[in-house]
Amino acid sequence: MKLRRIVGKNVKKCRSEYQLTQQTVAALAQISISYLRNIEHGNANVTVDILENLAYSLGTDPDLLLKSSEEETELQQKPF
Repeated sequence: MKLRRIVGKNVKKCRSEYQLTQQTVAALAQISISYLRNIEHGNANVTVDILENLAYSLGTDPDLLLKSSEEETELQQKPF
């Protein structure tokens, strides 16, 4: 899965868990609602600065927006 789709999926998941609207998150992250919508659908390239702003607006760490559930499963299954 492409990283921008992973980021989009995680942004949408966090936003839904905290019951935040796209309008609220976009305002906090200082981006337009249409840009946020494109991010959530995996159709936008996100800069590091925007990733940081999104993480802050969602109350999470930027690195958590980059992790896929598939990756976490693989890491748990691999022996060290």
